[in-house]
Amino acid sequence: MAAKASHIDVIDTVFPDVNDEEGLRRETEYARKIGFTGKAVINPRQIDIVHEVFTPTEEEIRKAYQQVELGLDAVRDGADSVGQSEVALQAILESVSETDCVVESIHAETLQQAGQASLIHEANRNIHNQVETIRSVIEEQQQTSNYILSLAMNVQQATSVVRDSTREQSTGSDEIAKATEQVRALASHLHEILARQEDHVVSLKATMNRVLGKALESERAIEASNGAVEQLGLQVHMLNREVNLFKF
Repeated sequence: MAAKASHIDVIDTVFPDVNDEEGLRRETEYARKIGFTGKAVINPRQIDIVHEVFTPTEEEIRKAYQQVELGLDAVRDGADSVGQSEVALQAILESVSETDCVVESIHAETLQQAGQASLIHEANRNIHNQVETIRSVIEEQQQTSNYILSLAMNVQQATSVVRDSTREQSTGSDEIAKATEQVRALASHLHEILARQEDHVVSLKATMNRVLGKALESERAIEASNGAVEQLGLQVHMLNREVNLFKF
């Protein structure tokens, strides 16, 4: 094996019995089988048998040519395969580059969506605070309206008392008439104030409903934005996995 690896011929020793041709043939065939490239002889009669054994047959020569052709085909296929591999590798590198650009774009869009969601949350908190303020104002307006309504009822009662007193008296008094007119004017003024307060309360209720509607829309926008952010995050994760697979 060492001689074969070093491309050195290995010669077997002589077969001493020149009259035993079968023995010479068996020993020569064994020597060739275990790797010897030739055999020494001690008599010219042994040369033909040794040459016959060590000379390749036509079948062996044909197989050797086939092996050489297969080797050449493998080399040619290997060269083509290397070229195709280089093209495929270049395509993969270009795809990885494009994927990196897509990942960066999606990442930037994700950050933008997150910023928008934060602004929407802040606006929603402000809306809720405004709604609470409007509710407080409405409660105060309701209390004021109830108080004005109570005053109006008291004025009406006072007016009725004055009218009753006026009817009972035989002669009218200028002072009583003036007082009556003042009471009537006050009652009319209170009714006007009460009407304006009621209109204001209705307007505040309508405003509160609109604000609450905007708050609900903001909540739905936040949910949609959060969903979009989650989807973009998932796409970024999947693209990063593909990029890592291409790189390794």
